Amino acid sequence: MALSSEEVKCIQQQFEQEYFYPKPYSKYVNAVAPRRDIDGDWYISVSLLEPLPLELSLPIEYQGVEVVVEVAGEIRPQEPT
Repeated sequence: MALSSEEVKCIQQQFEQEYFYPKPYSKYVNAVAPRRDIDGDWYISVSLLEPLPLELSLPIEYQGVEVVVEVAGEIRPQEPT
């Protein structure tokens, strides 16, 4: 069953409550956003400041939505040139 953007946004917000805001995850997770892949399927994109320690993990799927994790580091605005 294809999910609507509203359903995915709700799932994303629940994911954030479990893995973005609470400690110890809040130290590592920089951003969480719903995204669509090239085929139009929804996934939850998780950007980490640094790799998670071995004792922490994130699911590969959350409520039927794929979770894609990348270590992006700190996101800062670009300095004007």
